[in-house]
Amino acid sequence: MFGDYIRDLRETTGKSQGEVALDAGVSHTLLSYWATGKRLPEVTSSTILKNLAKALNEDYNALRDFLSEEVLGSNPQITRTLAPRVGLNFPQYLSVLD
Repeated sequence: MFGDYIRDLRETTGKSQGEVALDAGVSHTLLSYWATGKRLPEVTSSTILKNLAKALNEDYNALRDFLSEEVLGSNPQITRTLAPRVGLNFPQYLSVLD
């Protein structure tokens, strides 16, 4: 689960949720939603994901790929609606947003 992934990364950095939220430029509440699985970050927002990756000392591509796998697993409709519009599979679709 993405929440477990970012929680493990956060604990590795020794930062609090508030510190990661501040570093990533998101609210503490939003980061808490991600960590508990109540919400997922917008996969089309590379700025948010890049800021989150930097705050967690994680490679952006690794974070994005982990998130895209979770989103695809919970909503395979995405690959049938968004990606074909630009002629790409989902991970390729995300990479063109960078």
